[in-house]
Amino acid sequence: MKLKFYAQSAFYIEASDGTRIVIDPFEHTERIRYDATFDEADIVLVTHNHGDHANIDAVPGDHRVVQGVGTQAVRGMPFLGIGSYHDKAEGAERGPNTIFVFEVDGVRIAHLGDQGCELEASQIAMLTGVNLMIAPIGGGFTLEPELIWKLAEEVQPNIFVPCHFKTEDIDLPFITVDEFVADKDNIRLLGSSEIDLTGDDLPEPIEVLVMERSR
Repeated sequence: MKLKFYAQSAFYIEASDGTRIVIDPFEHTERIRYDATFDEADIVLVTHNHGDHANIDAVPGDHRVVQGVGTQAVRGMPFLGIGSYHDKAEGAERGPNTIFVFEVDGVRIAHLGDQGCELEASQIAMLTGVNLMIAPIGGGFTLEPELIWKLAEEVQPNIFVPCHFKTEDIDLPFITVDEFVADKDNIRLLGSSEIDLTGDDLPEPIEVLVMERSR
């Protein structure tokens, strides 16, 4: 599978059979100044209905949108939506959030969206066997970076990909990815926005894979 990082929490995944997935497409605003240009997709995953995660109309292609809790199958691929919250007040402040878990080419993937609270044991159990965890690390409107990392240490994915962090094009109260990785071991600075992954060639847990955003 090919994994591409656009920016914010938006990613593109292309399976070996040609299935194309876009996750959390953002919109360009005064505070989020990324170029909202996305690849054509067959499937669009939306973790929650905020503008920086749900710009569905910006994604070209005749795609199926997947949102919400439960298992939905598209093109023979099951997507598990785990219900959670964007805040610590059970969604009263910023609403619900969905964690998506699915498998592509032998790689089990979890995208945490804007996870804003610690997970219960039953929810963590649903993440068992995840190889690739994509998670917000900037703080501010999501779970504190140290608590996101605590979750990663519980799940033990092979690869942890940080997203939703501060850059020169973000005017939001986030930390940078450099601040996040400062006290971490096993860091890989990819130097690119794209990488090919297979289930047969994964690093030992937990490699923090820092991807460049596409421009």
